[in-house]
Amino acid sequence: MTGGSSRNLRLADWVYTFLSREGAKTTQEIKDYINHVEHVYIQHPSKTAKKSFNSYSSHQIAQVVSRSPLFKKVGMATNTYRTQKAKASLWDVVPIEQVVDALENKKHILRKIQPRPIKLEMQRRRNNGN
Repeated sequence: MTGGSSRNLRLADWVYTFLSREGAKTTQEIKDYINHVEHVYIQHPSKTAKKSFNSYSSHQIAQVVSRSPLFKKVGMATNTYRTQKAKASLWDVVPIEQVVDALENKKHILRKIQPRPIKLEMQRRRNNGN
């Protein structure tokens, strides 16, 4: 996922920040964080925090992390939902330098819209190169 809708790019940014800080997590753990911690907006200082009307599903998060070069599968974990136990993939981040190196070595033209970690690393490289 080197481009995409702004909603998915924002989600990739949030997930990248979360996994960078917390380490490998399952899709369910990522969904709980995004929908209950990150995805809360404050409209005005005099008002209390307002929950967003939109939320992200496990399927949407799984598609973003499985298609983005920012993330890699690092193993499996047992997830319990109600009384059912199932295997779930553990996702972690790929070092941003490695991601940008791989993108720069591709033959096709990069899209203008990139996730924030990729944009910041490319800007850093441009500034250091001059």
